[in-house]
Amino acid sequence: MVMKLYLTRNEAAEILGVTPQTISNYVKKGLLVESEVKEPNLKAMCILASSVERLLKEDYDIVEQSNAIDAMRVELDELWESYKKERDKLEKLHKLQRISYGFHDNIKIISEILAAYLVEMNVLTHKETWLVTEILSERSLIYIVENSDLTRSDISTLYFRALKKLTSGRKPKYNELLDENKKLRELLEIEREKSAALEKQVKALEEGRSSSDDVISIPKQLMYLNPDQIGVRVFNALKVHGVEHLYELALIEKERLFKTRNFGRKCMVDVLNLMDAYGLEFDNIESLKNPKVNFLKGPYIDVPVYILKQRNRELCHR
Repeated sequence: MVMKLYLTRNEAAEILGVTPQTISNYVKKGLLVESEVKEPNLKAMCILASSVERLLKEDYDIVEQSNAIDAMRVELDELWESYKKERDKLEKLHKLQRISYGFHDNIKIISEILAAYLVEMNVLTHKETWLVTEILSERSLIYIVENSDLTRSDISTLYFRALKKLTSGRKPKYNELLDENKKLRELLEIEREKSAALEKQVKALEEGRSSSDDVISIPKQLMYLNPDQIGVRVFNALKVHGVEHLYELALIEKERLFKTRNFGRKCMVDVLNLMDAYGLEFDNIESLKNPKVNFLKGPYIDVPVYILKQRNRELCHR
């Protein structure tokens, strides 16, 4: 059948009905014999034609088996790749499942914290808070109906009403909360001073004596403020800073007046002369007790010290 002494790899492959690479594999397995002597006109692999002929006559079943093995190897390789892809998918699903379990636990904790906050801040009613918590915990509608006196319609109405409460209005910023906290602390301090002053007055009354240390007697001459007395420019400057009575000059800071627009040296001299006439000093409540004030004709008005301190804070923080 084979007429030439040597065959190229492609020729041998064509005769045996296999690929050139399979011919190389057969040579490695010893099924075919490669010639050690190369013909001058053949540069590629040369296969002894006799070995090809022998394989065809005697061992053709080996070729078929080899082909079957190659096909099976290809199939096994494909199955292995498919197995690795499925394995990777299962590992990813397992990780997602673990994350899902952890997320569910975290949602439950967060919903409980939120519920406590909503109750503490009186944002929602107890029933609204309970419903929002159950929904955040992924409770089903059937579960909520069975464990409450609510109908499906009630649940929908209650839930959307709660959401409207939670999302309505502007959310305060951190700095605004700090300012509000500061104001509340100041108000609390004022109330404490009032309470302490009242306790002293009650105690003094019980002991049959006046509590003169807790009040300052201010004559009516210091209860008024008019432009004829101090000049229009000074009068307007004091009004800007909230000063409504002459005695309140002892409750304001000197520096605040200096910073007033159009409040020059002459205005300050006029204010200082007026204060000196009554013995008043800037930001000094005790100066209202000086002899010049006490020598003024009455009537006098007793003003509690805590009221004066409160007014002092208002004027110094405008």
